[in-house]
Amino acid sequence: MPLEIVRLSNYPYWPFGPTVCNVFNSGFVSLGSASICNLCATGIDRYLAISRPLRYCREISNTIVASIAFIWLFAFISGFISYFIWSRSRPLICADLSAPLTYSVLLLLFDLLAPFVICLFVYAKIFRISRQQARRINSTCRWIGREHHYASQAKKSAKTLSILVGLFALAYLPFLIFHAIDGAFNEQLPNRFYFGGVVKWLVFANSSFNWAVYGFLSKEYRKALLKICGALWCKRRHRITDQDDDVAAYTIS
Repeated sequence: MPLEIVRLSNYPYWPFGPTVCNVFNSGFVSLGSASICNLCATGIDRYLAISRPLRYCREISNTIVASIAFIWLFAFISGFISYFIWSRSRPLICADLSAPLTYSVLLLLFDLLAPFVICLFVYAKIFRISRQQARRINSTCRWIGREHHYASQAKKSAKTLSILVGLFALAYLPFLIFHAIDGAFNEQLPNRFYFGGVVKWLVFANSSFNWAVYGFLSKEYRKALLKICGALWCKRRHRITDQDDDVAAYTIS
């Protein structure tokens, strides 16, 4: 975001050179890919927790590190390819994100639509299983203990994540559609600079407020945040008290 503010405030002049410009654009693609892929992976994680609650802890520990590594490798590859596609920047100008139509369509398919469709499928399965479990509870009252705990937590997380995925789609779809159309018109759309800035800042806004949305919807997240803030506040007060005691002791002596 700071680099984008510099780019907009000084446009068309770019003070940092073409390499920083290309790294900035490529990093934008990488982090966007990582965001939606992490949401997708978290949705799959919630599905496993609610569909296999008794085996969840044992199975997930073997795959979580590999999943995170794969997500960031995929994001890095997307950004690495983008670096060479956008390597046309001139020394004093950092052009907005632009790409050939073929690459824009592929970016739309693999970086947004595919993970988004997977998320929709996973959440549909979660809600179907939730209804089945509710019927089982009402009919037998045997859904108790650890299995019920994992399923209940998974359902709450799934609702929160479904909202986050919807907000992500609202932010990223205009961005990717705009650049796909822009590539089809050979980057000659009217008011391209202004529309490009608006859709990019939608993406920035999504990333900036995700934590707030998650914190507002998740009771566990709010409790953890309050506990951390309370610990930091107590530590700060304890440090100030110690300093006051040292000053008082020094004054007396």
